[in-house]
Amino acid sequence: MSDYKITVQLKQYTPMLHFQAEESGACLRASEVKHRLDRFVLTWLSQNGVDGIRLPYGWSDQTYKDKKCEKPEKPLERISLRYRMHFDAPKAPNGKETGSEVHKLYFGNMGKKNDHEKMKSLFYTAPQTMTILCLAGGVIDVKGQKMTLSAILRKLIPAFFALHNFGTRSNKGFGSFGVIAMDGEEIDSFTPEKLAQFLPKEIPALYYLSNENSDTYLNDIQALSVLMKGGVNLTHGDPENPQFQRDAIRLYFGKNGGFRSEKAMIKKFILPAKDEDEAVEELFSVQPVQSLEKCRYVRGLLGITEGVEYRTDERKDKKTGVKVKKNPHSYRSGKVKIQGKDKDKTGKKPLIARFANPVLFKPYEGYLLMIPHPVPKKMLGASFVFESGGNRKTLRTPDAFDIDDFMQFFAEVFKSIPPEKADAFSHSRIEIGKYVGDVLQYNSCISRAPGKEETSNE
Repeated sequence: MSDYKITVQLKQYTPMLHFQAEESGACLRASEVKHRLDRFVLTWLSQNGVDGIRLPYGWSDQTYKDKKCEKPEKPLERISLRYRMHFDAPKAPNGKETGSEVHKLYFGNMGKKNDHEKMKSLFYTAPQTMTILCLAGGVIDVKGQKMTLSAILRKLIPAFFALHNFGTRSNKGFGSFGVIAMDGEEIDSFTPEKLAQFLPKEIPALYYLSNENSDTYLNDIQALSVLMKGGVNLTHGDPENPQFQRDAIRLYFGKNGGFRSEKAMIKKFILPAKDEDEAVEELFSVQPVQSLEKCRYVRGLLGITEGVEYRTDERKDKKTGVKVKKNPHSYRSGKVKIQGKDKDKTGKKPLIARFANPVLFKPYEGYLLMIPHPVPKKMLGASFVFESGGNRKTLRTPDAFDIDDFMQFFAEVFKSIPPEKADAFSHSRIEIGKYVGDVLQYNSCISRAPGKEETSNE
């Protein structure tokens, strides 16, 4: 084994959305992976007693140029460590699979009729190879242990891939890989508890459920996403029906602060129903909100969207071909545009244009991991404008949000859903209902694995 060359075999768990999926040799790209691995390494060093990331000469672009072993002036995310990285796809015909039928977790292909315009997925059944050439000399003291840069990379690369996804829509589980061998030797997979010890200190824990069937990873992620944020309503508004489950984020803020969601605000002020229709809704325990004082854009904390659409139009059932009304008890129809009200320094663009779900879904060796990243401060108390057909209202996100506390609450909600409701969802004709039913039936609970900071304080 060379101290300077590291060869890694990577197993792919889920398809990766790749802009060059159909080209020969398309695979992971060093331009996406390296800077994230650099930050992972530097954060780990910082959390393991390396004072201010004092790097030996030649370890990074800054120490190389300045010929000093000093605290770098650049922030961690801008330091580039000095090693080279290259990826090789398996040679044909070793199981390369591409397709235009991307899982519905990715919405970017909606409305695109031409196949060449659609994002393609890329999946290899054979391992991809990552090669690293690290010529940086010198050692660094990590809690009394002298380590070279190549030794640190060997230690951290398996955990790095187990905690990250790559490519488009990676936070929803696409582009998941894991290390199965390094320098010709097999690498044991992590348990969630051991993997949690590599979390950065701002992430107190990861959550997980068991999944031995890799074919259902993305289905399970879609089901968990709607249970967490969207809610599942296959019953035309009747909360007493077993195919109704309110989303956890609304339940959480209803309990913590007594807040109503933006959905209640939209129903009352943006797309109001007629008086007689409100009477129908009251039969289904839908209480209209009277003011904005106790309303918050709660679902925005799990990712913002440019808008939402309510439909009551008749559409053809894909299986029967018969026209049906999507929701007989909904009298709202229209698109609601959502845009950040707060502006950036220029005063022209929204301060918050995009914000993905801070919970990363990571398929990994028989587990589906959920890694809750902290919500940026700029998202707390942020104002958003909701507008449709001349109706316009401004709503703020909650001023505080402990995402780890929310995930513990979500785990309790998941556990409390009765078996008969899971069975009812499984027998639904609606695809998402089946996904929800399956994830509830085959997983009794969501477990929590505390990170290193919390474990050391116990």
